[in-house]
Amino acid sequence: EVLKEIAANTASSSETRNQAQQELMKLTERSTLEAELEKLVMALGFKDAVVILQDRAVNVIIQQNSLTDAEKEQIRDVVVRVTDLQADDVFITCKP
Repeated sequence: EVLKEIAANTASSSETRNQAQQELMKLTERSTLEAELEKLVMALGFKDAVVILQDRAVNVIIQQNSLTDAEKEQIRDVVVRVTDLQADDVFITCKP
């Protein structure tokens, strides 16, 4: 919300408005990628998934009591394929 106000405020310097617009674009891209990953993970057969992207890592929360190593590997494969991250950067957690 604050970034939108800064980007739209003509009293702000052009540089400040551009920075705010760039940050808004990054947030939008990140949110879109999180939603895409959640859908891809659920397409693997999981009931629900939440994906939280960070600069150097991604957290995937699966609504399930536990996961097998094979299931974790499937999730990692999807995340690595869609992002620029490595398998070691993917953290998977279960929540019943």
